[in-house]
Amino acid sequence: MAAELLAGGPGVLMRPMSIVRAALCLVASLSLWACPATEKTGGGAKAPPDSPSSGPASQPGSVPGDHTTSTTPVSLDDLFKMPKTPPVVLKVGEVEVGREVLENKLRQMQLQLSATGIPEGTTRSEVLKGAIDQLIEYEFTMLMAKNLGVKEDKKAIDVWVKDLEERMEAEPAFKALLLRAGNSREQRLKDAKFMVTAEGVTTKLLERLRTKTATALRGYYDSHQADYMEHAGVEAWRIHLKAPAGMTQQDRDSARLRAMDVEKKARKKPGDFESLAKHYSEGGNATTGGYLGFVGRGTFAPALEEQIFAAKPNTILPLYEDPGGFYIYKVGKRREARVKKYEDVEEQIFQTFVRGFLHKEVEKERVKLREATAIEVFVPELASKPTP
Repeated sequence: MAAELLAGGPGVLMRPMSIVRAALCLVASLSLWACPATEKTGGGAKAPPDSPSSGPASQPGSVPGDHTTSTTPVSLDDLFKMPKTPPVVLKVGEVEVGREVLENKLRQMQLQLSATGIPEGTTRSEVLKGAIDQLIEYEFTMLMAKNLGVKEDKKAIDVWVKDLEERMEAEPAFKALLLRAGNSREQRLKDAKFMVTAEGVTTKLLERLRTKTATALRGYYDSHQADYMEHAGVEAWRIHLKAPAGMTQQDRDSARLRAMDVEKKARKKPGDFESLAKHYSEGGNATTGGYLGFVGRGTFAPALEEQIFAAKPNTILPLYEDPGGFYIYKVGKRREARVKKYEDVEEQIFQTFVRGFLHKEVEKERVKLREATAIEVFVPELASKPTP
């Protein structure tokens, strides 16, 4: 669920993507082509998928000789050649990003596009802008985390890396893929830090929202109580032994005897009903111990319904038969119609509306960063200058 990240402040050249998309893009090789390749970012650039390998991207300073404009379509190899740049390719606030980081990003992106294919119309300029967008996104996420007081969770980072490396060892092809993308342990730690930090940002914003939206959520509940009505019902469990139409009478009689045996066991130890259901039942609720929840009027055939609603709690009903087979029911407690308490549905309401609330909250953070942070890109091939 995501929060759109900020577009930066004075000197912004491109608009970053969402936290989640950036996280996926930054580690696309980890999640096997998770980053979309065709969505346009601010500044007119498509945000291409994340990336490749040893090869063209590792050749510093090699710009296509026939590349006369930034929008001329070129081959896959040419798309990802490392441009000539100074040692610092990007500055976000006071943070400087080195050319080796851009080179690694291009390598990741090339690897992905090698597998998924080049989106029609992709240009060299768009690839470079997409790579820069992702680097900006990383730094903005870290800056937002700092502003919100998100602390580095080293334990979560270690778990993230451990899970990834266990998968690498279990899947040699996956491991080779990451290594081709230049995914060193240092890079894995950086990716893990980003993922965990992005999650921490979302968590912080949600915590803030719980306080800010408490009145609105309560107001919604008060005006929509009909949506949270629990109808009267009786708790029930069921064991079903199938005896479908068309079977011989001998087989049906045999199924009846098995059902009677199970009924006898259930009556002897009602507390074992769920275990018996898991062992003997052939119905769809067998895995949950035959639990049906609270059933209301009109759920069953009239004769069976009367037995269920007349029974006392913890009662095993007489064996019930219909054309589909034999059924043993256990009846639990009765529940009268009621409206669920606000405390019981508060989280449900919050989750229902959190997307809209979260968007507004992130917009506030975006404005703060836009006003406070300058972004400069030092890639001559993009031929762009910071806005004054």
